[in-house]
Amino acid sequence: MDFQIEASTKTGRLILNGEMGIQHAAALKDQLLNVQESVEHLDLDVQGVTGLDVSALQILCSAHRTFMKLRKEITFAGPLPPVWTDFMEVAGFARGKGCSVDSNSTCLWMKKRNL
Repeated sequence: MDFQIEASTKTGRLILNGEMGIQHAAALKDQLLNVQESVEHLDLDVQGVTGLDVSALQILCSAHRTFMKLRKEITFAGPLPPVWTDFMEVAGFARGKGCSVDSNSTCLWMKKRNL
C-alpha cells in the first residue's frame, strides 16, 4: 500500500496493490484510521489489486461509514477493475442503493457508481 496526501486540497490517495486478503486486513484498517484525520476526501486506487476477500470489503464499508460521520468523503479513483466488481457481485456487496445510513448516496458498493 502507498499513501499520498495533497496538502493544498486535503485530498489523499490510498493505492492498493496485489492481494487484499485477510493477511492485509489489519494494515488496511490501520492505514485508513491514520488517514481519516488528515484528509477531507480519500481516493482509493484499486487498479493494481489482483485478488481480494470479504475482509477488505468489510473494512472499506466500515471506513465509509466513519468518513460519513466525520462529514468526509471516501471514493474509488476511477472505474473498478473486473477482479473487484466480480468479487463484489459474488460476495453480495454490489448494491442498487446505499445502506440505511448512506443519506448522501455515496455507498462504495453501488453498481451505477462503479461501472
